[in-house]
Formats: sequence, C-alpha cells, structure tokens
Amino acid sequence: MLNEDLLHFIWKHRFLPLTEQKTLTNLPLEVLDPGLHNTDAGPDFLNAKIRIGSTIWVGNVEMHIQAEDWYAHGHDKNPVYDTVILHVSLQSHCDVKNSRGELIPQFLISIPPYLKERFEYLKVSKELIPCRSVFSIIPPISRNNWMERLLIERLEERYQRIYRYFIDSHYNWNTVFFITLSRAFGFGKNSDAFERWAKNLPYSYLRKHSSNIFELEALFFGTAGLLKKQSMPEHFWGKTVEGMQYFDALLQEYTYLSHKYELREMNYTMWKYLRTRPYNFPHVRIAQMAALYQLFCYKTTDILEGKIDFKGELKNLKFTSYWSKHYCFNSPEESMLFKLTERSLQLLELNCIIPLIYAMGKYKGEENHMQMAVDKINCLLPENNQIIRTWIESGIEVKSAADSQALLQLQKRYCDRKDCLRCRFGMEYLRYK
Repeated sequence: MLNEDLLHFIWKHRFLPLTEQKTLTNLPLEVLDPGLHNTDAGPDFLNAKIRIGSTIWVGNVEMHIQAEDWYAHGHDKNPVYDTVILHVSLQSHCDVKNSRGELIPQFLISIPPYLKERFEYLKVSKELIPCRSVFSIIPPISRNNWMERLLIERLEERYQRIYRYFIDSHYNWNTVFFITLSRAFGFGKNSDAFERWAKNLPYSYLRKHSSNIFELEALFFGTAGLLKKQSMPEHFWGKTVEGMQYFDALLQEYTYLSHKYELREMNYTMWKYLRTRPYNFPHVRIAQMAALYQLFCYKTTDILEGKIDFKGELKNLKFTSYWSKHYCFNSPEESMLFKLTERSLQLLELNCIIPLIYAMGKYKGEENHMQMAVDKINCLLPENNQIIRTWIESGIEVKSAADSQALLQLQKRYCDRKDCLRCRFGMEYLRYK
C-alpha cells in the first residue's frame, strides 16, 4: 500500500517527528531545506540543505521504501547519483555507496500513524470524494487558488492537443479549427471518431465546396463511412421507410467526389450509437457540422480573436430539411427539429472556442488573448452533471463554468487516479489533525 510518493510528501512538507533526528550512524541531522521535488529522472530532491553533525551539506536527496532499492535501481553505478548527500528510506539493512565507492549517510524516516491511516483510507475508499470532511476548514483563498490552478491546467492540456493539430496541419489555423470543432461535436461518446474523421478529410477540398451544402454533406457523410446501407443501425434494416432517395443522391455525388479527390473512408463501425439519443446520432451531428462549416468557413480568424459571438451565431443554425425530420438515413420521420440545445452550445464553446482562443494566445505569446479565454469561461454558467452535483453536495461552491471546469479537471486527473498527494485538498486532508 505504501509507496515512495508518501515518503516524498512527508519530506517535502516536513511531516517529521519533533524529536531530534539522527542518521544511522547516530549523528544529529537537521533538515534546513528539503530541496526542490524532482519529477524527472535523477535524485528525488534537488539542492537540499542539511546539517549532519556540525557540517552543512548542500546537494541532492534520494528516497526508497527499502535501502536495498538503491542497488536494485542501479544508482550505485550511475554517476548522476554521486551528488546525493543523504539517502532516506523506511527500512535499511545495508550500507549505501555511490559509483566512487563512497558511503552515503542514511536516515530512516517514520510515518506518523494518523498520516498512514488517512493515506490508506484515500487509496481504498470507494467514495467519489473521500476527503470532503476537510472542505469546511480550508481557507477560501486556498480553495480559490487551487481552483484557478486547475482551470489553467485544463486549458494547458487542451493547448497541447491543439498545438499537435497545428504542427500536423503545417501551421494552418483553419484546419485546426475544423478538427477541434469536430472533436467537440462528438460530445464525449464520439469525440475520437469525429477527430479521426476530420483529420481524414483534406480541408482544402472543403473550401472548394463551401457554397454548396449538398456537396458538403456528400463529402462529410461519405468520408465518415456512413453512405453505406450496412452502416445504418440494425433495427432499420429490412424496414420499408421512405427517405432513401436523399441517401442515394448523396451517394451518387460522393462517388464522383471520391474519385476526383481520391478520398479515404472511415470504417463506419467506429461510430457509437449505444445509449445515444436520436439528436446525438452521428448523422445529425455531421449534418450540423456541414451547416456550421458553411457558416464559419471564412470566419476562423474572427472566431479565434473573439470578434464573433459563437453561441449567438449558432442559435439560428439551419441545415437541410431532410435532417430536420430524420436522425439517420431510413429512419422514421420525426416532427421534432434537431437543433443545438443551449447545453450543447455551451459545451461547444467550452471544448472548442475557448481552448482555441487560449491556444492562439499562448502560441503568439499574447497574455491578454489567453486571459480573454479565462474571462469567457468565468462568464458562462456552471455545467450541471452528476460529478458537479456531487462536489456541490460536498460543500464546494460552484458559481461559473470556470469552477465546474476546474472540478472536472480535479476529478479526472487527481481523484479518479487516486493522486491525492498532488492535490491541495488531499494534502489538507492528510495534514489535518
């Protein structure tokens, strides 16, 4: 159950007994500065400052559960570890020497019983938020600082993905916008499929057909692998339902375009339908994407510079009449119109527009542009899902989408991974007596 991360936590935050510390050779030891925690290769803590006896040492510190791990990891043969001035472990049954054969002072660290008990509870608890009991005592400034950091961390993750798109597209923001928007249109369940589809559709060809929605739909549905009768959900097979004329027309157009451009098709089995409502079927989303692309084809720069009200423009998005009544080829006609809901509009802004604005600002080194993205999130209403509701019930105030985005990052990157030692809420839970 115990691991080196807990030893790092104790050392970093000085959770050491108040009694005098001594090395294994019985020399007095005082930690003047624990050093900088190193998450890369090399010793665990860099530039520590330690008094051993009457001598002050400055150098690195290495930690293991057992001292024998020093040799198991090959540190005794690696000159990088010759800078280690202290070896810290829970147990030791041997001397520790560097590559020059020099003895390294050792210190046996102890874990306070309450800290060990709480750490083990966090690791085995099935609760979504096992540290909730300390939320009421965390100072608001500490909570807010952590939430702000989580939000930026989430935006930075989005930036890394967008930057990869940018490099792969040979620095074309139009292509980046199309891929990012497509992934967002997957709304989680089909995000990966939409991303692969968008990357497989050369953006230069789309521009040539941007004025004709029918040709765009032929390109979109064809490259998505959905202009195959076997791609339709099984419960539509064998039914005699009118509406296949539009399918046949699109197929004929796509057959011509695919030969002209030598297009590649996705495997239709990549699209997911299970427990998906009709308005979120890939067919409906792709039809909406075609209409949206036509609307914003020449406005990418204005969107990324924040000059266009994205949500306002999309509220009046219109697409072909066929997709006002169908959610799949050969499906029964529905009286409802499959418009983008307010929730969908906000998700598109959170998962596409705002990250793109942040990414462009970061790429150009314009902090004001990055701050524009943060300001936009703060102006949006918080998301309403089971995860956010659970955090609210636990005592965390959620005022805006900035808060809900921070909590989603916290849940995904820390709570779900049981990475409590890097979480400020987890740290408060461990240190609280």
